[in-house]
Amino acid sequence: MSADTLNLPIIDLSELDNESTRADFYKKLRAHARNYGFFYLVGHGIDPNDREKMLNAAKKFFALPLEEKEKISMDNSPHFRGYTKNGNENTRQKKDYREVLDIGEELPVIRVPEEEKDRIQYNMSGPNQWPAAVPELETTSMHWFHTVKQLTIKLLRAFMVALELPEDALDELLVGTPIDLLKICHYPANTGEDGEGQAQGLGPHKDTGLLTMLWQDETGGLQVFTEENGWIDAVPVKNSFYRQYW
Repeated sequence: MSADTLNLPIIDLSELDNESTRADFYKKLRAHARNYGFFYLVGHGIDPNDREKMLNAAKKFFALPLEEKEKISMDNSPHFRGYTKNGNENTRQKKDYREVLDIGEELPVIRVPEEEKDRIQYNMSGPNQWPAAVPELETTSMHWFHTVKQLTIKLLRAFMVALELPEDALDELLVGTPIDLLKICHYPANTGEDGEGQAQGLGPHKDTGLLTMLWQDETGGLQVFTEENGWIDAVPVKNSFYRQYW
């Protein structure tokens, strides 16, 4: 699919590594971020085989019986890690029609002093939960997590240069134990009625954090909101990430 047939622009990250295209890359990055806020990212260098391994492991997990998946329910974790079954998340007071596995950096539990017990952000530090029935999911997910994290840092630093700031302007936010999150989502076939009564896969929302790197499979369904055209389709582009920032 060519860029001319898409609703959103494409950024080729490989242009950042080429001295002859670097200046133009920063110019496009700045313009697309300001004018759209969303774009497709290609030329990122992530091995398609890694993506297929991640996809296959995720499919294997979500194909498990519900009682097997709920052995690692998020209800078991004070650190917001684990499985959430279909219908247990809401966006704008409507149920979302999806199931999710939340994964983060493997971190030690922080023992919070009594006088700071209300600082619930400490709860974000802790271990993940892994399904015994899909042992390869742990290795595959953590490899994917760290690979995409490095890509995100590279892009974040490129944003700084594009905005005429020092490349390391936000590096202090990346040291220590920042809250990075990998969400693996499964959207079951939605056979509900059309219109207002149809269950939403995931309702309109804004992500928290600095950058979101989102990979969707060939099924599609992702939409973004623009001031000019309202909701538009972000159709799948092979080997790309969809990127947004706030």
